[in-house]
Amino acid sequence: MPASDLFLNVGSPGSATTLDANYTAGGTSITVVSTTNWTAIGEGVIFAMDEATVVDGQEVQTAGTYNEFEGTVASATSITNVDQKRGSGDRNYTAGSLTRVYIPVSAERENRLSQGMAVAHDQDGTLKAGAVDVAAVLGAGVVTTAKIADNAVTAEKLGTPIACRAKPSGVQTLTTSTFTNVTLGTEVYDLGGNFASSEFVAPHDGVYLITGQIGIDNVGDATAQSICRIIAAGSSVAETRTNADDAGHDSRLNVTAQVSISSGDIVKLNAFQSAGANRGMDVDSTWLAVSLIGRTD
Repeated sequence: MPASDLFLNVGSPGSATTLDANYTAGGTSITVVSTTNWTAIGEGVIFAMDEATVVDGQEVQTAGTYNEFEGTVASATSITNVDQKRGSGDRNYTAGSLTRVYIPVSAERENRLSQGMAVAHDQDGTLKAGAVDVAAVLGAGVVTTAKIADNAVTAEKLGTPIACRAKPSGVQTLTTSTFTNVTLGTEVYDLGGNFASSEFVAPHDGVYLITGQIGIDNVGDATAQSICRIIAAGSSVAETRTNADDAGHDSRLNVTAQVSISSGDIVKLNAFQSAGANRGMDVDSTWLAVSLIGRTD
């Protein structure tokens, strides 16, 4: 970072050093004993120089000698791009152990931090109007969908939910010992519009949760069987079956499956009963529900 930047790094503890060659007021470089623990080579820094006298064994700053400078750490012993910023006024400094060069908690650096923040912030810390380049952030090639501010985020852009549930519109007769497609004439809901004519048509390649239930009245004696089957992409993917336990038995069977199918595949519900005679389906306990868990296309 250039020495003129508003945001500059500071050195680590132990960065104090001394002037190793005379400095003349207005000079653009200085030589020090060491830049160890200063910022990285090539980075800007705010540093101070002063002169001291020894009083009772302690170094005491000589009045009128303190100055703050900006510069670039150029090597292990040199600082370039030197420019006096504030203090007692630029002056000559003589090399020696009492001409001190160090990184202070300086007014110059702290003021720069404040100035840097003020570029984009008001004094209360809030962003200034225009601090964010909205045109650049939402420009072509950056945001590829309509902007939120345009109220153009729709269900279609987020991905339309895919889910349906349907049930019979009336009693359907099941021929004995025959698999029959269940007629589902009433749509309870159809998010995405993919259910019609008692069938769900997958709009995407993906994994779907399919649940079906049938109710068959008066199946028969213990030899009669009832089956509820899910058909997806032309094949049976899951079924539940049971035998009647006594004469006049009503069957209620539920089946659930998670199935990976492709766009255009058809899902439907099959029912079977072997009572020896035709039987009617119960409207209130018969239904099919399908929902998209996740797309794979």
